[in-house]
Amino acid sequence: MQIVKAYNKEIISEVASMCGDPEYRDYKREFYGQAIYRAMRRIAKDYNLTEYALFLTVEDFEVDLWLSLPLSNFRGEIEVRVNDKPYLKTNDDPKNEYEYVIKYSNDSLVLNYYNKVAKDKVYIKYSSLGQKADEFDGTPLIPDRFYEELLNKAIVYLAKIGVAQFTAEKKEKYLTLLKIYDTPHDDYDPHLAKNNQWIVIKPFDIFGEYVPDERLVTPITSAPERGLYG
Repeated sequence: MQIVKAYNKEIISEVASMCGDPEYRDYKREFYGQAIYRAMRRIAKDYNLTEYALFLTVEDFEVDLWLSLPLSNFRGEIEVRVNDKPYLKTNDDPKNEYEYVIKYSNDSLVLNYYNKVAKDKVYIKYSSLGQKADEFDGTPLIPDRFYEELLNKAIVYLAKIGVAQFTAEKKEKYLTLLKIYDTPHDDYDPHLAKNNQWIVIKPFDIFGEYVPDERLVTPITSAPERGLYG
């Protein structure tokens, strides 16, 4: 199993342009994606956001196995899609089309679904326990009211690295970006925090309805050894 981080190309492009690097000469696009991911995790922690998404690709040897999900902050799934088709949960082994099971087996969270084949693209939207996620946990889903803060935090992260990494004009550029964007806005803003539990705000679609460009998909782990889960 290969877990991937899928980043919206428009957000990467916007952050790169705001850093004066639209041609990706200072940093690779994947590095901009990592900065955005770190900003998302910081926002999720600051505001106790609890919805995450996990993207994975099934490998050849896993077709007949239950997939072990490396999630330490899992409370329960909200939505499961395979190749962008919605699947329905069953409590038994999935024996019908568009059925899946997520359960704990031998202290491990595992997934199986009907008619699994290699190269399937699996998307799991889930609620977390509200704990700080490990690096291999899913990607936080960030409501659109945090969009400007997301950009700011990503730029500050990149600017701090730029100040340490570059010299001369490039260093001055990142020092300027740090002065512009590392403001009190980069700290926790209580006005953005949820204060009415009955208000539901739809997250902005950071991933979009697209198949991630392979150049923007960064494998971060392969599945550990697994046995067959019954």
